[in-house]
Amino acid sequence: MIVDVNKVEDCRSLVDQTVAAFGRIDILVNNASWTGTGDAVDVTEEEYDKTFDATVKSVFFASQAAGRVMLTQGAGRHHQHRVQFRRIAFKKRAIYAAAKAAVHHMAKALSLEWASQGVLVKHRRALHHGD
Repeated sequence: MIVDVNKVEDCRSLVDQTVAAFGRIDILVNNASWTGTGDAVDVTEEEYDKTFDATVKSVFFASQAAGRVMLTQGAGRHHQHRVQFRRIAFKKRAIYAAAKAAVHHMAKALSLEWASQGVLVKHRRALHHGD
């Protein structure tokens, strides 16, 4: 399957195709993101939108689509990969830091909303080469 996570319909289609092929979804791993690097005063609207679309919007709509299936099943796991940007700011990465903080808090909110229905949402440290 070729999926552009920046497109909501592609996220939904991926979930639909997965359920059609396997009958259920047990786990969703959200690891998509994009960022530019530069001074905050130079960030363009296009860079801002691209960062938030790839890092926040894609995670939300993939989680929503998979969450609908998992809630019906009464079980499932979501893993949102995290990086230090959710708590620590770095120079020239203002938009990316804001996006990763949004994903961190989104995971917390989804966990509070879905845990009692058997769907657990975790914010896990992403593994990097050498971990």
